[in-house]
Amino acid sequence: MQLQKALANFLQSLEGTGRSPATIATYKWRLTILVKFLNQKGIECVEGVTPEILDCWAVAMHRATRYEKHPYRSPGGMLSPETINGRLRDARAWFRFCVRRGYIATSPADHLRPIRRRGRQVKAMTKKQLHRLISATTNARDKAIIMFLADTGCRAGEVCNLTIEETDLPNRCALVDGKTGPRRVYFTTETAAAVLEWLTHHPTGTGALFTTLSGPRFAQAITTDTLYLMLRRAARRAGVNRFNPHSIRHLVGQIWADQTNLELTRQKLGHQDIATTAIYANQDDSRLIAATDRLSLSKL
Repeated sequence: MQLQKALANFLQSLEGTGRSPATIATYKWRLTILVKFLNQKGIECVEGVTPEILDCWAVAMHRATRYEKHPYRSPGGMLSPETINGRLRDARAWFRFCVRRGYIATSPADHLRPIRRRGRQVKAMTKKQLHRLISATTNARDKAIIMFLADTGCRAGEVCNLTIEETDLPNRCALVDGKTGPRRVYFTTETAAAVLEWLTHHPTGTGALFTTLSGPRFAQAITTDTLYLMLRRAARRAGVNRFNPHSIRHLVGQIWADQTNLELTRQKLGHQDIATTAIYANQDDSRLIAATDRLSLSKL
């Protein structure tokens, strides 16, 4: 079977199991990179993929440069362990699917193992950077979005898919639907006021909470690209070098892990597995030292 056809069938099966559009898009992006590599090696069919050729692919990833052919980022540095492991994991899932469907007898990717990595350090924005970012906004929509992200720790896609109907300002909550399914998130009175201010400028005739302000898609729901572009512009005005929605989400995770507990943090961020939430615990030695001093049993 042709690689492209096998990939299309795999993505369709993911959709059939209820995977989110964002998750499917990530699978497609990662596996398309693999398909291009295989095509360059003269392999067009899934039956022609061998463990040896996948070893060559793994080596190529270790030698690759980050952001090659990226539309606006400068190339530099090596691919991170997270990036490589994500591609290896998706390749294993794809070829196991091919075995289940009978396209191939055995998977050529089962021998691929994740590379070891040291304790993961999440790249969070600081509180000071966040406040500067909010102050640098130039309209009610952008201010409301950043404050909503800061209060809820939502993913970019969850914010883009928000609707007016599912946002309850009097009770300061909203129903978001993300990669782990729908959940209710809560926000402060200040954020509710910012959203209400935005709604006084909100275009009529659309149910999306956050819409575009101009252009051919005027009054339609913002996309993740629009959200990233807005944050990048605000960050440039504020002199902040970390601006993506996930860096705000990481800050929320760190603060909640520090001041509540991992289970509440898991619910806050919408994680399915608490092991994912655990990356926010003890991110640096200073926090571990402070907790040691605060909870010491040796003090008389």
